[in-house]
Amino acid sequence: MILTIGASGEVGGYVLEYAHAKGLTIRAASRNPTKSAEACKIPGIAWVKFDLSDVSTFESALEGIDQVFLYHGPNLDEFVNVAKIKGVKLIVFLSSLAVVVPEEPGRVNFSGKNHRADEQIIESSGIPFVFLRPGEFCKNEARLAGMVKSGNVTVCYPQAKSFRIHERDIAEVAVEAFMRPELVGTKPVLIHLELVSTEDAMRMIGEKLGREIRVTEIPESEGVLNFRKVGMLEPMITSYFEFKRDAMDGNKYFPRSREIEDILGKPARSFKDWVDENIAYFQ
Repeated sequence: MILTIGASGEVGGYVLEYAHAKGLTIRAASRNPTKSAEACKIPGIAWVKFDLSDVSTFESALEGIDQVFLYHGPNLDEFVNVAKIKGVKLIVFLSSLAVVVPEEPGRVNFSGKNHRADEQIIESSGIPFVFLRPGEFCKNEARLAGMVKSGNVTVCYPQAKSFRIHERDIAEVAVEAFMRPELVGTKPVLIHLELVSTEDAMRMIGEKLGREIRVTEIPESEGVLNFRKVGMLEPMITSYFEFKRDAMDGNKYFPRSREIEDILGKPARSFKDWVDENIAYFQ
C-alpha cells in the first residue's frame, strides 16, 4: 500500500489519480481527511489524518504501508524513523532541482540546502528511495493571476528564463517509481527543456485569452519589499533572487535532462500544455 502525503494538493492529487488508474492500493494523507474525502473525485480512496507537524499522526498513517510519497516538511527525520520501524520499503521524495547547485561562499540556496538535508536523512535511514528533482512548477505562474486579469504584470527580471515542469509529469514519474524496481536509488531531474521567462509565459497566456498582457519590470529592491509585506522569510527572498540572477546568466548549474521522456516514454508536457489545461486561473 502507498501512503500519499499531500494528497489534497496539486502533485499529491495527481499521484492519487495516476496510481488509481494503474490499480495501485493507496492511502491518502490529509490534515482534514473528512473534507478531503468529500472533495475527492476518485472513488474508493482511503483517507487518513496526517500532518508532518504533528508526530502523533505518524504511526497510524504508516500502519501497513509499504511505500510513501513524501515532500519537505517539519519532523522529517522523525517521520523517516517511524517509517523504518514500520517496515516501509520505498520512499519517493519530492525534492528540488536546486539541490544540484554547488556550495559557494555567501550563497543561501534555501530550497536546495533544505531539500538536500532531507535527502540525506532518507539516505542515512537505509530505506530505498527515489528522489524527484523538478524544475520550477508551471503552476507558480498562477500566483500572477490577479495581475493578469488587470492586464499589467509587474515583476523583477521578467526576461529570466527557467526550466518548467508540469505537475502531472512529476506525479506520473512518481507512480512509475513505485512500480519499477530499476528506478530505485535514482535521482531524476524533471524538466521540460524549453526555457520560459515571465514574458514568455504572459505571451502564451495572453494568446490563449485572446488579449495582450503587459509586463513591466520592477527593481529587485521593490520586489524584496513586496515579498516582505506578504511575510516571506529572508533566506527565501535571498534565494529567490539568487536563482533569478542565475536565470539571467543562462542557468549554468542545471543539467539539460530528458529523464521524463526516458522514464515515461513520451515527451515532457510543455508550459503551453499547462496553460491550455489551466487557463481558468486567469479568466
